[in-house]
Amino acid sequence: MDEYPPTAPLRPVRAPLPPPSAGVREPAVVVDPMWVGRLVDDVRWLKGWLAVMTLIAVGALGMAAYALIHNSGDKSGGASEQRVTSLSRRLNELERRSGTAASRSSVSSLDSRVSAMASQQQLQSLRTQLEQLTAAVSRATTGTGSPTAAIARLGTRVDELAQKVDALSAQGTSTAATP
Repeated sequence: MDEYPPTAPLRPVRAPLPPPSAGVREPAVVVDPMWVGRLVDDVRWLKGWLAVMTLIAVGALGMAAYALIHNSGDKSGGASEQRVTSLSRRLNELERRSGTAASRSSVSSLDSRVSAMASQQQLQSLRTQLEQLTAAVSRATTGTGSPTAAIARLGTRVDELAQKVDALSAQGTSTAATP
């Protein structure tokens, strides 16, 4: 087998540069003096405005510091001593009450128990069913009287029916014997 020599990594092929010509020079950059003058004027104008803005900012900072220093000793802008005392008492009362307040676990337990209770719609449905049952029982007892009286009447009817059956059976035995 033939062994091939290692190859060099591939590189892009570039077009060869033309040979430098001895007689050609780069053109000199010409700057317009009017343009340079305008640029200098613009920079001066910006420097002037920057100085004015700096003076305004320093003046505002000085006035703010002056107002802060002179108003720090003034008590008229703050709360009165009576108001502070009142708020302190109220805060102490609220702290005392918070000691007897319900804990998170008891509140969440109560919430879960309340969530498990029937809703107003369910309660109304139960009320309607109860009223219907009450009316049905009332109708049943009103038509026949009390349940004991109804049973007594039923017993009487059964006795009367038994007597009729006995009478019919006696009549049937007597007709069978006479032919």
